[in-house]
Amino acid sequence: MTELNLRKQDEKNYDVLVNNDQAGTLNFDDEQNAWVFNWSEDGTTYEESLQETMEELRDDFQSGLDDDTVSSFGDYKYEK
Repeated sequence: MTELNLRKQDEKNYDVLVNNDQAGTLNFDDEQNAWVFNWSEDGTTYEESLQETMEELRDDFQSGLDDDTVSSFGDYKYEK
């Protein structure tokens, strides 16, 4: 099971930790009114709600494991 946690930098910025390894950052974009997960040089926009964003992000990481994806987000590598 993939463990997904946030480490708070401030109200609108978090480090995203997957199994205690930093996989990227989660930042609230006021212009889009949504949370954006950033990794390497790319990003994915999620929801306005932090809780909904975390649920979707957790599902995305878990799907990568279930689908035998080697790398779902940039340079983040899954270990099975």
